[in-house]
Amino acid sequence: STPHPLHIKGVEVNAGQTATFQCTVNGQPQSHLLLYLQGMGGRQAIAKETKSVNPQRYVASFDVKNTTKGDSGRYRCIAQSERGVGVSSYAELTVKRESWPLIGCWMFSPV
Repeated sequence: STPHPLHIKGVEVNAGQTATFQCTVNGQPQSHLLLYLQGMGGRQAIAKETKSVNPQRYVASFDVKNTTKGDSGRYRCIAQSERGVGVSSYAELTVKRESWPLIGCWMFSPV
């Protein structure tokens, strides 16, 4: 049967950073299985790696690179094979605006 995505965690990053989602999948990794991340805004990512948790469960990782505020929203994990499609629940990606470091703050007092 097709492995079924069970759970995906939300991610929060600053604009310009890479958001890495991790999706827990029930079943065994298969060679003819397409695992990808799908965002409500149309952004997609293919699984970059999978790690076994136990013989019947593994975790797939996905990277959304060079994030912008427009990438914020809901994402889900999809497992697709010739036998069918499994879909996880949604997780939230929050992209915060880029933070600017203070490069020196000087106070002047009158003489």
